[in-house]
Amino acid sequence: MKKIAISIGDLNGIGLEIALKAHSEVKKLCHPLYCVDEKLLQEGARLLNMQVPSDFEMVKVGGSVSIKPGKISEKSGKYSYKSFIKAITLAKEKKVDAITTLPIHKQAWAKAGIEHKGHTDVLRYFFVQ
Repeated sequence: MKKIAISIGDLNGIGLEIALKAHSEVKKLCHPLYCVDEKLLQEGARLLNMQVPSDFEMVKVGGSVSIKPGKISEKSGKYSYKSFIKAITLAKEKKVDAITTLPIHKQAWAKAGIEHKGHTDVLRYFFVQ
């Protein structure tokens, strides 16, 4: 089964909810490796009143963020970018077969001072140059 790195998206958005709700189906299709820190995953699950599946495999991203649902913030933008870069790094190091992404907020990336407009710009920067 292919190993897929999944960037978690904006923690203040819908990414964690999608990851938790879809995990049972996703794991039937691939071996998912979620780019999110356990503390933030647990905080998000608590806010969503959900349980983290016991087989939910994570790769540490690093960084401190307070989850504030529905808020656009520099810190959540920076974390979602770091999660995406972690997924790209795993792919470049051939530790995963592919990557996929959960939704980011482009305004949060802009607030964080990230020069790229979104996922496509980052992928172009890393792989097309």
